[in-house]
Amino acid sequence: EKFEDEGLFSEATGLFLEMMKIERDSGGLKELAQNVGKIIDILFEKNSIQRVVEILNTLRDMGELDISPEHKKIIDAVIDGAGSEDKLRKLFSGGKSPESIQTYLLCLNKNVIPYLVNLLGELEDRKMRRHLCNILSILGKDAADAFVCGIHDKRWYLVRNTLMILGILKESGAIKCIEETLAHPELRVRKEAVKALELIGTEETKGSLLIALKDRDAGIRTTALKALRRFRDKKLFDIVKERILAGDLKERPYTEKKELFETLAETGGEAAFPILSGFFEKKGLFRKAETEELRACAAYGLGVLGTKESIVLLEKGMREKEGFVSDACKKARMKT
Repeated sequence: EKFEDEGLFSEATGLFLEMMKIERDSGGLKELAQNVGKIIDILFEKNSIQRVVEILNTLRDMGELDISPEHKKIIDAVIDGAGSEDKLRKLFSGGKSPESIQTYLLCLNKNVIPYLVNLLGELEDRKMRRHLCNILSILGKDAADAFVCGIHDKRWYLVRNTLMILGILKESGAIKCIEETLAHPELRVRKEAVKALELIGTEETKGSLLIALKDRDAGIRTTALKALRRFRDKKLFDIVKERILAGDLKERPYTEKKELFETLAETGGEAAFPILSGFFEKKGLFRKAETEELRACAAYGLGVLGTKESIVLLEKGMREKEGFVSDACKKARMKT
């Protein structure tokens, strides 16, 4: 602290780091590490972030050497000191560039993640929040459990941002955490949860996506169905079949109905044809809009099926009077 000359201070820093590399005694290493920690504090207060980054990189290199667990713990303690909550708050409030903030944060250990998640909920600058999300998606690799605090936070927007990060990470270990938010009262949180599951896209997500199929929002149900459809799971056929044959099908939005019929065809194969053809050939006395929608949706399902029988029905529908159904048949036929 008494070194006013920058050259002397720099030499002292280099000397302490070199001594740490060769020190074998734990007590001696701990004392040297404490001094390096003080140097980091001084440099941080002087806003010399780049120099702190250089020290942290040197310490990380030391930690990757063949050293004892005790020595690694001493080195990690110095790095952890650089990632204290107090320093993090100052880092984001000092007008530093996003690039310098990212460089600094990526030098820290993963135990800093909960602090950063909490800070994410406090930042008012939208661009900085987005930038911090990107940093966390890098720092959070193989550390999905560290984001639990964000999942259970009372601030819905922080929960949503945390889910977005977990989706980018694409780690199966995050699925259980994500599933907890499928019952969240905020629609935007549930939407982000399904999106995250879709991005992860592993077999383990199927159970959670099936839960999302029961959501009260049609958009979420449709997104979950699209994600499940990619697995081509035969068990999904029975679920979709039940939905289609239920009495509330006409009340569902067109996009959801279309997805249901296409999924039925993709998961059921030939077993789906009797249902699809039944809906397609059903005509109301006055061609009610609801009936036309169901026929059009069935046409898209027939297109996905692509069998000879389904193509015959599509071509028959194409010859109908120009309208909603004939247009759907033409589009579906192009995909067969």
